Amino acid sequence: MTLQFRNTCYHKCYGIWDQVPVLLNGRTFVPVRFVAPALGAKVDWDEANQTVLILSEGNFSDSFQSTEKYYKLFDVKVGGQDYCSPEEAKQYVLQQNLLKYAENIRVVYIRFAEYGPADTMVTGYDWEGNSKAVWLSKDPYLETIEVDGSVLLQDGVSEEKIYAILQEKGVKREDVTDLYLAINNKELNQICWYALVQQEQKKYNYLFDFKTGELISEYQYEVEGNVSYSITKKQHPLYSCFSL
Repeated sequence: MTLQFRNTCYHKCYGIWDQVPVLLNGRTFVPVRFVAPALGAKVDWDEANQTVLILSEGNFSDSFQSTEKYYKLFDVKVGGQDYCSPEEAKQYVLQQNLLKYAENIRVVYIRFAEYGPADTMVTGYDWEGNSKAVWLSKDPYLETIEVDGSVLLQDGVSEEKIYAILQEKGVKREDVTDLYLAINNKELNQICWYALVQQEQKKYNYLFDFKTGELISEYQYEVEGNVSYSITKKQHPLYSCFSL
């Protein structure tokens, strides 16, 4: 059972949790006894039937009071949004001397889906004048920032090269809804170009190797409806096909 209230969970300062929150399949699960009392409900346990009973005389939203007796524990994050904000990312790369200048900052999704795992990518110039990209992630509970990877943009194929490859496949530039770099495999620090394409009633997701421009995966589905089929092109033995 999951409960959500204004995208924020609250907990009494003097309370003690029996179970920490668990993120499962894009949903945050918390103990019923943690949420219900804060919303004005009474929680009982039926031992015979192994059932939790939640009793309330009115609307949960009417009983909510924002006072100092409660503190914000965490925001409910669908799919585990563990990336940091643009302001945090810029401050971090500059303070850690990862970049001398930060030009562009954006969130990049590792599995194409906006509710899946993601990093914050910062591009700019290092102290040697090289154009560089850095990927950061943030622990949503400890609020610590980590560097997931980095690369000099001169060491791989350019954005224009990817557009040219897509054009050979019959994809026009205006059909590309998004094109970005992200880490496909953090353990191996494998960087890939992610291309999202829409043509009429079909969408395509392409995954290209940053170093070579080789097409790793191609994924096609209908704009409305279920996935029609997927195609894997010349899979590199070190890569695993992405899943949505």
